[in-house]
Amino acid sequence: MNRFLSTQGDYSLLQCLKPCSIESFYDVRPYLQRALPHVNPETMEIPSEYIPQCPRCKGPMFFCVRGGNWFIESAFKEQRQGYHDFLHRILENQNETLTIIEIGVGFNTPSVLRWPMDQIVTKCKNARLIRINVHAPDVPDRARKEKRALGFDGDAAGVVRQLRDLILSNKT
Repeated sequence: MNRFLSTQGDYSLLQCLKPCSIESFYDVRPYLQRALPHVNPETMEIPSEYIPQCPRCKGPMFFCVRGGNWFIESAFKEQRQGYHDFLHRILENQNETLTIIEIGVGFNTPSVLRWPMDQIVTKCKNARLIRINVHAPDVPDRARKEKRALGFDGDAAGVVRQLRDLILSNKT
């Protein structure tokens, strides 16, 4: 079962930049395997014939990441459906706790992750939020006051290690 949702895209996929179709996204590996032997070690350039082109329309391709109105959201349709099914199941079952661990989500595109997570933890009593963000660690006031949300403003790797150590020390 895939338990991952990549709302901002995925560098393991390439997509048509037009896009010519909502299905014009492709695994990046064959393109990389074809091009890597031809990388010039001095300039880090490849001959133009190894620059990926869309197999459907021969147009330019780029990583399938949210970066403009060309982003192909349909590449993540199954992931999104799985996420929504999971979220609905957890939030409807008040006997289960949902803990959201958010790392590095700021205000570049807050409507994609940050605000939806704030909304979940604010509305759902069985939801918890751990937010790790150097510049914007704030959490919703109500959830913070109810001790259901914490914000950390440190280096993500260091904070995760401290949380791990805290959990492990409480188990002994």
